[in-house]
Amino acid sequence: HTSLIENACITCHMAPVAGGRDAGGHTFRVTSADGELNTNGCIQCHDDANALETLVEETQTEIADLLNQLGTRLFELGILRDNLESVNASSSAP
Repeated sequence: HTSLIENACITCHMAPVAGGRDAGGHTFRVTSADGELNTNGCIQCHDDANALETLVEETQTEIADLLNQLGTRLFELGILRDNLESVNASSSAP
């Protein structure tokens, strides 16, 4: 999206939401705490809500998989501990 939409981050992540929901605007969140997707920034290009939700879910799954692959590789290199979250470093060995 960063190359297809002018002001892409702002257009999608800061799209206004009616009713004061905890998404859009300066929250920079696209999804509210109750899981409601703010599609106001999406509908200009994605006019099928079901297809959009599927695209979001597939993209999030792909990103989670890539993060897991990265975590595994960083563990193999000794950069992360076995829980794939903690950095394997200290003040004497950063």
